Amino acid sequence: MEPAVALHQVCKSFGSRQVLESLSLSVRPGEILGLLGPNGSGKTTTLRLMAGFYTPDSGRITIRGREPAPGRGNVDIGYLPERAPLYDALTVTQYLEFGAGVKVQGGASARRLAIERAIDGFDLQGVARSVIGRLSKGQRQRVGLAQAVLNDPPVLLLD
Repeated sequence: MEPAVALHQVCKSFGSRQVLESLSLSVRPGEILGLLGPNGSGKTTTLRLMAGFYTPDSGRITIRGREPAPGRGNVDIGYLPERAPLYDALTVTQYLEFGAGVKVQGGASARRLAIERAIDGFDLQGVARSVIGRLSKGQRQRVGLAQAVLNDPPVLLLD
């Protein structure tokens, strides 16, 4: 069975600081992997490499058998960074509509269904019309998670 995520001998530096050196790992479909380590050990860098936000200096990354396109989204990946990039002036529904417009294929009815599933799945019905900037931290995190899974991605990266 092909791995959902595979890194082979991945190296990444920022200037003279080497963050990752020859990192290899493989995650099978349905498997859950946690990255543990002290601050600055490369956990976030590894996730950003998997998501395609960074490109490795050397080595190879595949998501479901394909290399992520550098600097672009990937329909196979749902990603929630440590600080979710929420738009405080939008309502929860407006934000999810924006995200669905980018991530969900299949037209307006597919986008509406994805938004409804996300709102129900993360218990956001009571705040769906609320402005994100007025939500509690926990509610904001649930909105970020709802956005990350809008297109039901087979790989979910949580920082």
